[in-house]
Amino acid sequence: MEPTRRRVVATVAAGGVAGLAGCAGVGSVGGTGDGDGGGSVLSSVRVLNEAATAHEVHVLVERGGEVVHWSSHELGAGGTGTASRRLAGGWGDSPGQFTLHVRLDGADDWETFRVGRRETACYGVEARISADGEVSLWFRQDAPGCEDGATTTDASG
Repeated sequence: MEPTRRRVVATVAAGGVAGLAGCAGVGSVGGTGDGDGGGSVLSSVRVLNEAATAHEVHVLVERGGEVVHWSSHELGAGGTGTASRRLAGGWGDSPGQFTLHVRLDGADDWETFRVGRRETACYGVEARISADGEVSLWFRQDAPGCEDGATTTDASG
């Protein structure tokens, strides 16, 4: 049975709360996530598979607590022409508080990254699947749609 958006959001929210118990801040970057005030522009989201095996990646983007993007993608093994994909927007082009949820291959658990408030006005994010199948999140100030900048940083805990 295909899960409804409401069920997925409820599952992600419950998992996020459970995941934070005892580990506040793990996988969490910037911002308070409160409302949609302030924040930075999320210009782009890209997924990249560096693993030697193909993966199906599911991506859910929230803006101020509301789901604004949800998609699934088949990514080929690292080093192939299908190992990465830039996702179509849907989250707007104005500053906001964003949370990115990523899961692999239909797993029950989601990796959750709060990315709402950055030290820059505009950024892009890249969810990378490492050779050992771990998901990390990288930020780019020089992402498509942003003004000049040249910083990429690993945001995973």
